Amino acid sequence: MARVRRVLFVCSGNTCRSPMAAALLRHAAAAYPALDGLQVESAGTNVHLQAVEPDAVRVLREGWGIHLHHVPQGLEHLTGEFDRVLAVDGSVLAELTKRRPDLRAELLGSWVPGGNVEDPFQQGPEAYRQRALQLAEMTRRVAERLARGE
Repeated sequence: MARVRRVLFVCSGNTCRSPMAAALLRHAAAAYPALDGLQVESAGTNVHLQAVEPDAVRVLREGWGIHLHHVPQGLEHLTGEFDRVLAVDGSVLAELTKRRPDLRAELLGSWVPGGNVEDPFQQGPEAYRQRALQLAEMTRRVAERLARGE
């Protein structure tokens, strides 16, 4: 299989789950020389806010030393092609498939173990911590698969 160069994570608002997943995959990919140059982006199916949720920023900084600087983008702003498009839950996948069938999206929880990633939006810091831990494990597995050429 050709080397994956560009990965896209998609959630609903692109303020919590997909930016956290993108940042955590970049973090995990650093351990694999085969993933040098990997581009990881995020988008939302229904973007209304102009910034990532502060709890998401705080959890990534405190738990992984990741400084998340991100402006949410919607599907309409995507350019170019992606080698792998991963939706964080089934409803996001359904909306994404309806609006952008050209992206050939898959469910993150079907590609690696971990299930649906529930939206922590406005549920407090502990919900963000739990989603970040779930995404950290899932993105670690994504990095392993990508490094093997899958």
